[in-house]
Amino acid sequence: MQDQGIKDIIRTSAVGGAMQEMLTYGVPEIGWSGDPWITLCWNKLENRWEIWSEKEETPVCVHRSVPMTDENKLPNIYELCAHLRDHDLHKVGEKEILRRIDKHNATVEKERGKASREKAIEAMQKVYWHVAKEVGHHY
Repeated sequence: MQDQGIKDIIRTSAVGGAMQEMLTYGVPEIGWSGDPWITLCWNKLENRWEIWSEKEETPVCVHRSVPMTDENKLPNIYELCAHLRDHDLHKVGEKEILRRIDKHNATVEKERGKASREKAIEAMQKVYWHVAKEVGHHY
């Protein structure tokens, strides 16, 4: 048995069959053309699903990592393939991917800011209501 070091300790190749075929040969319905060098793995140390590329790369390239929510459930292969499709440098340029990421991050930040403002407004309304209730008749 050949010792591959930390790579063997960290991960176990998780799937074969139909899921691996989707990663390798693609899913035409969603526009993923496949990649023969990637595989879905389980990172035992962090309890995460990861898509690894093993094309003579040192270290192995991790393309996607998602937490394992249920130990008996495999991740949604269509979501993983869609992520790979959207971040494929052969089809989409690096600048376009960075633009998409920046746009997504700006949307997330905007939503977080809106949510925190709404919470602050709600808290202030409660304070105003209690102040009016307690001392409103003293004005």
